[in-house]
Amino acid sequence: MMKNKEVLTLIIAAMSLSLSAQGQEVKSDTTLIATPSNKEVKNRNVMLNAGDSSTPRTLNIGLPFSGDILINENGIPVVYTFWTQIPTTVWRYDSSFGRMGVMSFAEGALTFGKVGNVVNSYDREPGRKMRIFANFRTSSEGNLNYDANLTSPIGKNGWGISLSAHETYNRGSIKNYQFSTYSDRTEIFKGGIFKKYQNGKFSLLYKYAKSKPVTGGYAPYIYRGNGKTEPYGNFKPGKDSYIVGTGLFPYTDWETGNTYFANLEADSVAANISHAMYFNAEHRFKNKMKLTFDAMYMTSKVALTMQYPVSLSIYDDANSAIQNSGLDRFGQGGYISYYNSNGKRYEGPVQMVSAQYYPQVRINQFLAKAEIVKKYNSHNLRLGSTYMYYNAPVKTNRGTYLQSVEPNPQLLEAHVNLPSEMGGGSVSLGPNINGNGSYSKTRYSRFAIYFSDDFELTNWLSGGIGARIETENDKDTHYPYTNTTHNVHKANCVTHNFNGFNYVWTTNWMAKVTRHFGFVAEATYNRYMKNFWDYAEKDENGSAITTSRNDQPQEHYESVLNLGGGVYWNIGQYLNLVSKVTYITKNDIVASEDYYDASGSQRSIYPILYDIKTLGWTTDLMSTFGNFNLHFLFTIQDPKYKNYSYSVPASTEGGAPKVFGYNNMNIPALSKILIEIDPSYYFFNRNLRVWASARYFGKQYGNKPNTISYNGWWETFCGMDYKLNRYVDLKLQVNNVLNQTGVSGALVGGDQIMDEKAMIGRGFVAGNIRPRCVELSASFKF
Repeated sequence: MMKNKEVLTLIIAAMSLSLSAQGQEVKSDTTLIATPSNKEVKNRNVMLNAGDSSTPRTLNIGLPFSGDILINENGIPVVYTFWTQIPTTVWRYDSSFGRMGVMSFAEGALTFGKVGNVVNSYDREPGRKMRIFANFRTSSEGNLNYDANLTSPIGKNGWGISLSAHETYNRGSIKNYQFSTYSDRTEIFKGGIFKKYQNGKFSLLYKYAKSKPVTGGYAPYIYRGNGKTEPYGNFKPGKDSYIVGTGLFPYTDWETGNTYFANLEADSVAANISHAMYFNAEHRFKNKMKLTFDAMYMTSKVALTMQYPVSLSIYDDANSAIQNSGLDRFGQGGYISYYNSNGKRYEGPVQMVSAQYYPQVRINQFLAKAEIVKKYNSHNLRLGSTYMYYNAPVKTNRGTYLQSVEPNPQLLEAHVNLPSEMGGGSVSLGPNINGNGSYSKTRYSRFAIYFSDDFELTNWLSGGIGARIETENDKDTHYPYTNTTHNVHKANCVTHNFNGFNYVWTTNWMAKVTRHFGFVAEATYNRYMKNFWDYAEKDENGSAITTSRNDQPQEHYESVLNLGGGVYWNIGQYLNLVSKVTYITKNDIVASEDYYDASGSQRSIYPILYDIKTLGWTTDLMSTFGNFNLHFLFTIQDPKYKNYSYSVPASTEGGAPKVFGYNNMNIPALSKILIEIDPSYYFFNRNLRVWASARYFGKQYGNKPNTISYNGWWETFCGMDYKLNRYVDLKLQVNNVLNQTGVSGALVGGDQIMDEKAMIGRGFVAGNIRPRCVELSASFKF
C-alpha cells in the first residue's frame, strides 16, 4: 500500500491542488511575524493556481507532499485522511464560505497533529437581514462553475438559516476524454440552521457532496539530455489524454482471480458520495472565558481508480516491449503482434500500464474539537482537546495491460507466434497480462489534549509555547500476503492492534529592537505513529516471501522538526519585510521501491526507512504606495534525502548485488529556487484593479538519483478585477500567460536510472504544465 500512496501523491501533484483563483489578496505564511496570538495567517497568492481553479493550492515548505491535503471546514478537517477519499471530493471554495485563512505550520501541528499549512474555511452565518451571494465562472477550456448562498434570519430571536449550492463542470485542459465529458464533475449542497443568543451561538449544518474526478495527468515525452524534453510524436501534453480512450480497463478481481473490465465513467469506479453533519457552538462566560466546540460526522461511499505506467520506458518496437517487460512467457523472444479491441492489427510504440481499482466502499468518520480560551494578565491561555475516529475498508483490484502511445490510447492485446518446436500457431496473452489485489479494514481512534500559552514578558519580548499529547489506538484487519492464488475469503484475514502516543511541542518568540525592526524565531516538533508490516522471511532481493502468513506488525513513528529564525522590518504600509532561515527534518519515513531486473520481473523491496532534510532562506516583502501594491517572495532551499539506500541482485540468476543510494540527493519535483512577484494597481477610485503574478520554479530533478532533470520555468498570471457596482464584481484572469510547456513532477519508474546517457533519446512518462487558459467570472451579492 505504501507504493500505491506514492503513486496517488504523483497524481494529486499533477492535479495542481490549489484554492480557486478568485483574486483574493491574502498574505503568505512566510510573512508571519511570530506574535503568539497570530494563529491564522493569510497567504497573498494562495488563491492563484496554475493547475486547477477549483481545488486548494499546496504551500511549499521544503517537504514533498506525503498524504495530508490540509483543509478545515468549520474548525474540523474535511476528511480524516486522503487515502482513499481525496479532500477535494467533499470541499470546494465557493460563496458558501464567509471567511478563509491559513493556519501556521505550528498551529496545524498543535491542533490536529498535521504536517503542513492548513487552509481554514468557515461557512457563512446569517445576519440581521437576508443576503444572497453567488459566483459564476467559465473559461476558454469550456469549464463551467457556479454556486450560490442564501442566508436569512428567522424571526427576531436569533435564529437563522443558510442554504448553498455548488456545481462544477470542468473539462480541464484535455481536449477530449473520449470516455467522459468532464475531467471533474462535482456538486455540493449545504443547509444549516443557526442560533445566536446573548453569550454565544450554535449551528447545525448538513452537507451533501458528489464528485467524480479523472485522476491522472501523465503525458509521454522524449528526453534530450541536460534538462531538455520534447513531446513524444504528435502527442500534445496538457491537451491530449493518455488514458485509454474507451475508459474500459481490465483488472483481476481480488477474491476470485477472474478478469473483468471496469468503466471509468461508472460511479462504482470513480464517484465519491458523502453525507456530513456539522455541529458548531461557542459560549462566552462572564469571566471572559470562551468555550468553542466543533464536530463533524461523515458517511461516504468512496471509489478511487489510478492508472500509471508500470515502468519508465515507452517501447518503440513490439518485440522489445515483450522481452524487456517480462511478457515473453515462452522464453523465445518470438515475433509479437498487437491487436486492438476490434481485432485490428496495431504497429507502433507501446506502453505498459497498471490499473489500481478501489471499488466503492463505505467510510465512516467522526472528528471533534473543544477549546477553552482565557486571557489572564499578559497571558492568553488555551486548553483544547480533539477526538478523531475513522473506519474504512480498502479493497484493491489490480490489472496490467498494454496501450498504444497516442492521444486517447487503444487497449492492446499481444499475440505471440510460437516457433515450430513449441507447436506453432499464435497464443494471446490476453488484455490483462497480470493482476492481483489486497484487502484491509482499518479503524483509527485518536484522543488528544493540547495546551498553549501566548504571553508578553516585557514591552519588547513576547513568546508562546504549546504542547499536544495524543493516544492512538488502531485496529487493522488485512489479508496478510499478496493474493496470487485467489479464491480467498475475508475469513482468511488476520487482525492486529496498535497502540501508541503521539506528541507535538511548539514555541515562537519575537523581540522588538525598535518600533519597526526586530527578530523572530519559532520551533515545532511533531512525532506521530505510522505503522508498517515487516516480514520474518525475505528472499535474496530483500522482498517479503508472501506465500505464508509471516508478517510482523511494527509500531513505528515518524517525526518532523521545523526550526526558523530571522528578522522583520515594518514601516507602515510602505515596507513589510520578513527574512528568515528555516531548517526542516523528517525522520524514519517508511517507503517501498519497485525494481525491474533484466528479465523484466518486478520486485518490491519493503520496508525502506529514510530521512529528509531541508535548509532554506526566505525573504518576503510587501509594499504599498498609493494605488500600487507589490509582493515579492524569494526562497533558496536545499531539500535532500538522508540515509536512503537499498540493494537488489544484479539479475534473477544471481551475481553481485546492485546498491541504490540516494543519500544527499535532491528530492524530485522540489526546486532549490522559488521566486514570486505580484504587482497590482488600482484605477477609477479603486473600482478597477489590474494585477499580474509570476512564480518561478528553478531546476527540478525527475528521479531520486538526480540523473534526470528539468529546466526551470515560470507560472504566469494576469487579470483585471472590476467592481461594477455594489452588487456585482467582474474578474478576468489569464493562467500561464507565457504558455509555458514541459514536464512537471517526478518520472514514473525512473529511480534506478543512474546514468543520464541511458535516457537520452528515449521515451518516458511524466506530468505536464497546464496550457494557457482564460477565465471569466462574476460575483454577485445582494
